[in-house]
Amino acid sequence: MAEKAAKTSSLLLREVFDLLIIHYLPECKLKNLLRRFLMKYVGLSTYGLVNNGDTIIHGGCFMIETVAKWSDAVGENGKVIIIEASKKNIDILDYEIKRRYLKNVILVHKGVWDSPGKMKLNFSNMSHKNKLKNKQLSSTILDKFHYDREETVNVNSIDNILKELKISKVDLIYFTISGAEREALRGMKNVIKRASPKIWIRCSFYDVDTKRHTIQDCTTILKKLKYTVVWAKKEGKHIGRNLFAYRN
Repeated sequence: MAEKAAKTSSLLLREVFDLLIIHYLPECKLKNLLRRFLMKYVGLSTYGLVNNGDTIIHGGCFMIETVAKWSDAVGENGKVIIIEASKKNIDILDYEIKRRYLKNVILVHKGVWDSPGKMKLNFSNMSHKNKLKNKQLSSTILDKFHYDREETVNVNSIDNILKELKISKVDLIYFTISGAEREALRGMKNVIKRASPKIWIRCSFYDVDTKRHTIQDCTTILKKLKYTVVWAKKEGKHIGRNLFAYRN
């Protein structure tokens, strides 16, 4: 109990620090260096990653609390684009967004991939474990017994989704998309070329053939695109890891 309370206090302190200091610094090399240091050792909150007026994309988001924090962080002149494959999650988010009057949030009911099409979405009884079906991946924390059903969903690339929304300005892209990270990066080369957004990715899987963790493959892709990449502090032996990448 004491350990949980200490962790909660630490997270609150981090959020307050990000809100009062990092959030109000202008975008510059110093700000990215601070983000890089904090991400590596203590992590960053939503307030440390975006500024007032920013446009952010969060691929794979089912928690209204997260959406509400993004909405607050970017302010009324910013935009929050939530891309979620599960219809159930989209319906819940839509209801809560309207109930809370979050006017700067756009919902997109699709899975994130490298091209348009249809795929199977594996459902778990815990929404954060939902994932697009991909036999190329393995996990030390998930197996087939975590999933009890599947349904066909529409998928598309970030470039195509932004084109449909007629949005060109993007400041941060955040993925919690359970194994689709590599394909997502390959499907957003236009927005990277045009806007050079900051990128934050949660990686939790391994490639079946190469045995490489997806964080390694994502790092390779991003470095080829001239990004500086830092891996966040590992949170546990069998838990995924965050990656933060930016261009100055």
